[in-house]
Amino acid sequence: MKGHRRDGKTLIEMLVVIHILGVVTVMCATIMASIMRIDGHNRTSLVNTTAHSDLSIRFRQDAHEASAVRIYQIDKELMGLEFSTGPETAVLYTSNEGRVLREAVDGDTTTQRDQYPLGCETVIFAEAGENNSQIVLSYTKRKDRDHPDSPLRTFHMLAVRGKDLRFQNIAEGTP
Repeated sequence: MKGHRRDGKTLIEMLVVIHILGVVTVMCATIMASIMRIDGHNRTSLVNTTAHSDLSIRFRQDAHEASAVRIYQIDKELMGLEFSTGPETAVLYTSNEGRVLREAVDGDTTTQRDQYPLGCETVIFAEAGENNSQIVLSYTKRKDRDHPDSPLRTFHMLAVRGKDLRFQNIAEGTP
């Protein structure tokens, strides 16, 4: 009598393969969810870092072009900063919902409006130095926005009102 040869798989073998594939699928889904969460955090961090850098550059440029500076209280918690750049022109800075807003105005017309999403909780404008020639923009934000108990971090931007002498000295070749 010849031996009976099986060419197919048993039901148990098929169930084991399906179970293994299910475990692998769950592991892949968990890893992908973690990667997407990390990617979202990195994108938020990149946006905040870029906004901080762009704001720092614009803030210093506006301060250097300003002939006068005025800091004012908008309400109990909100401050504003006005750089006068000409008889009818000014640049206004305010904060709103974690963003710093910059508006260039000419008379009654807003000529340019920029928003810098910093994820900040508070923004403070101050003047310092001789003849209040230095303008400081400070803001605080949580180290981890998802955890309200995480420590606060404070960032400062310092600019000098009037002409930026550093660039003039470099252009003239003096240290």
